Amino acid sequence: MLTFAGESPGPLVREVAPAPEALTLREHHSFVQLPDNDYQPLASTRGAGISASASSIMRRRWTQPIRKQFISRHRLKKKDPSAAMSDPVKPITYYLDRGAPEPIRSALLDGARWWNQAFEAAGFRNAYPGRTDARRRRSDGRPV
Repeated sequence: MLTFAGESPGPLVREVAPAPEALTLREHHSFVQLPDNDYQPLASTRGAGISASASSIMRRRWTQPIRKQFISRHRLKKKDPSAAMSDPVKPITYYLDRGAPEPIRSALLDGARWWNQAFEAAGFRNAYPGRTDARRRRSDGRPV
């Protein structure tokens, strides 16, 4: 907790604080690894219709919104950048819970694999392998 006290609070503090002479804040730090310089975030809009994550941009002015939505993105890079069609360096992989019953499991896997058609049109082979979680293992070798 941080408490800031002053004798002449500014107009913005007076607008939002019930007692502007002393302002108590709870401070939270999040340490996350930032992507390298090749990554370009893409701002989300209301009508994007795609999953997004929100971030707080604390360096913004008081008159601008602090929360900003970014589209969740995956960064595919070709193993062979000069090839028209190449496997990715790291494919986009989501695991389907092995508890999903048939025929739902097969339908979900087929739907996930269907995305490969779009990635192949963009020059990526095996970019989105639909998998069950049977391949996932803990450090001791047991299935997750």
